Amino acid sequence: MIVSNNMLFSIEEGDGKGKIMVAMKDIKAGTELFVTTRPLLFLKKEYYSTFDKHGDFGIYLAAYFTFVRRLPRFNRNRYMCLFGPTAGTFADAIRLFAMNLTKVQEHASIVLVEKEVEGFVKISSIWKHNAVCTSNAGMLAVFETSSRMSHSCNPNCALEFTDLGCICRAIVPVEKAEELTLEYDSSLRYLFTQQRKQRLRELYQFDCDCDRCNSHGDDNRKFPCLSGCCKGIHMMSNLEAEDTSSVAFLIDADIGEGRGTTTALNPCTVCNLLPTTQQANGAYLQEKKIAAFIDLLKKSMGVEEFDRFSEDNCIKVLNMIDAQHLPPLHSLSGAALFIQLQVSSYLHKLDHNYHELVLKCARRYGEWLEGVNTFPSVRLIDELSGVARLL
Repeated sequence: MIVSNNMLFSIEEGDGKGKIMVAMKDIKAGTELFVTTRPLLFLKKEYYSTFDKHGDFGIYLAAYFTFVRRLPRFNRNRYMCLFGPTAGTFADAIRLFAMNLTKVQEHASIVLVEKEVEGFVKISSIWKHNAVCTSNAGMLAVFETSSRMSHSCNPNCALEFTDLGCICRAIVPVEKAEELTLEYDSSLRYLFTQQRKQRLRELYQFDCDCDRCNSHGDDNRKFPCLSGCCKGIHMMSNLEAEDTSSVAFLIDADIGEGRGTTTALNPCTVCNLLPTTQQANGAYLQEKKIAAFIDLLKKSMGVEEFDRFSEDNCIKVLNMIDAQHLPPLHSLSGAALFIQLQVSSYLHKLDHNYHELVLKCARRYGEWLEGVNTFPSVRLIDELSGVARLL
């Protein structure tokens, strides 16, 4: 067991999880747990971009050559102790890529020898599972201490990157002996539970068993109480699904397999009203309609394609979103409102007379964030700052 200098946490063996970080005392929200000024390995954009011709695998070549050519032996040993599975879909793909590099070709710029392949796989896997984007433009890095922290979809800590390095803070009160956790990928935050679990499985090769994922209700699929006179919510049950590739499939599968029952839409969190089968199916169908609408919008107007749209087309899209009956706390509603904010921001670039419209859309999306966000205020501020950048 390794104890931190500030006696706030220890690094110890977890139950089948490798090394984990555990609080040694009660910790207040906002407490600075550690500061790491130098990463084990880092890559600057001007360097790793030189490997772009190798596509998605280029970054791993950059990490590998930095490791073997620049890292001191002590740092190499510490790096190789981090999590990086050498079996699974990613490992198989990177191994095949490396094997192809062992086949000497005329004028080849990069060639590996066979004895280097497994080392390349391990170094690449560690990089994939531990590298983070820092505050320095385009710089990627692996920090040793934060790499010991497990994932949770409802984390108690967050990383802050500065020009000096990485700072870890508690974002909620943490009890003694509680494991310290991070959210590995914030882009998954508002996915349906089964989608989020599947993406984590694909990206990091583990099955998430945090309290959010194990909850009986999916907190991204909320509906107002069906009584009409209660401030509570109904949540869809966290039922397992074999295919989570799309929201539409999830909803179709739920209905098709007879899951539109009184147990599929949970009782109200306040008055305990139990929905009827018809009400549960109605909620599923409402989700399906909104999901199809959002898919249509995304296919027809990605952010990079806004210049193809006229002012009239943008107004039409905004009105279509306004016409939708969006459940106020549902994640699909947030997706629709964010698209509305993006479209209004584009309109504002065309004509500054749309400033008030942008502010209105920003307020709507901000209110949705505040309503659904179960994360601490530091996370909400971070997301709202992203909204501000669109204005």
